[in-house]
Amino acid sequence: TLLRLVADRERAAIFNELPTRVAREVTRSLEYPKGTVGAWMESSIAAFRTSSRVADALRYVRRQQTQSLSHVFVVGPGRQLQGAVALASLIRVEPNTRLVDIQDASVVPLSNRARLREVSAREEWDVFTRLPVIGRKGHVLGGLSRVDLRRGLTDERNTARPLDESKTGSRLFNAWL
Repeated sequence: TLLRLVADRERAAIFNELPTRVAREVTRSLEYPKGTVGAWMESSIAAFRTSSRVADALRYVRRQQTQSLSHVFVVGPGRQLQGAVALASLIRVEPNTRLVDIQDASVVPLSNRARLREVSAREEWDVFTRLPVIGRKGHVLGGLSRVDLRRGLTDERNTARPLDESKTGSRLFNAWL
């Protein structure tokens, strides 16, 4: 949000100081209109190939300290979404079991161009803490968490109000936080 308010030259200087992967992810998110899923999605999610095993997913989950996970996702050739596996399922089956054999193929991904308001009422939010996001060609681009969905909706409500110049500093500070 803050980077959308910064002039192009200053934004470029900030990007030069960021790690390449972070700068690329932020640049990509700025290409989407502000109220869309793509503008708020994270590009790194727990996505595994169809050949991956439960042991692979469990190793990944154990290393995660910042990401709240309820499911891992299974992707096929071309990063096409195949399904999702609940973390509870991972601990109930043998480590050598293929993820594709225990996946739930009914998960419906979000379009990167969908409006946040459109996806906020989806029933999947009752089950998933993060939903996969796909592009035009159907490949998985990342994921949108419930937390980021709420942040995006709050940001949309706040920017829908007329901008009060006396509160601009406060808004910038809140965006930075």
